[in-house]
Parts: sequence; C-alpha cells; structure tokens
Amino acid sequence: MIVKSRIPVFLDFWAVWCGPCKILNPIVAELEKEFDGKVLFLKVNVDIHKAIAGYFRVNAIPSIFIVNDKTVVKVIPGLQPKSVYAAALNDILAKNASSKPDSLSDVKSAKAQVQ
Repeated sequence: MIVKSRIPVFLDFWAVWCGPCKILNPIVAELEKEFDGKVLFLKVNVDIHKAIAGYFRVNAIPSIFIVNDKTVVKVIPGLQPKSVYAAALNDILAKNASSKPDSLSDVKSAKAQVQ
C-alpha cells in the first residue's frame, strides 16, 4: 500500500467537512511549489479512501504522513505552522541528498491512484 517513489511522499489526509483541513490547503499548495520535483504531494480524502486511511491508522485529520523509501518517517497530526512541515521535509531531503526526482509520468501515475 505504500506509494512507490524515489522521492519523499507527503500524504495529506483530509476531509471536505474538516475546517482545519481547509486552512491547511493553501499551506500545502505553497509547500508543493517550494518543493516541486523534490517531494511528491498527495491528498487523501479519508471519506473516499477509507482503506488507505485505515492502512496508515489515521485517527485525526488533518494528518500528514511523510513516506521515504516505503517507510513512514514522520507523522504530523493536526494543523501546524508551515514551518513545521517545511522543516520536516528539509530534514528528510538533507538525509537523501542523492535522491533523484521521479519522471513526470511516475508522479502523475501515483497521484491518479489516490485521487
């Protein structure tokens, strides 16, 4: 079930009815621009993708799971300042200095699986 990717994956677990999730959306959009090509950003609607949310044992939303090399390396529950998410991503990228971005088709394929 873990997303196959040669770059870190930022999984944003959310729901339409979740107020804090709506606040997080523009923060994630900014991060996606800042980390373009370095991190794969995926949004997972917990009401539609219950199996994925169950697999990751999501018990609160919003929740961010950062997956690196098929392993969850960071879980950030609840709404946090942008700096918390950016620091977590920068830390992981520093540890993966030799990471190479996936091809665009791999990224589109992974996004299509959870949308």
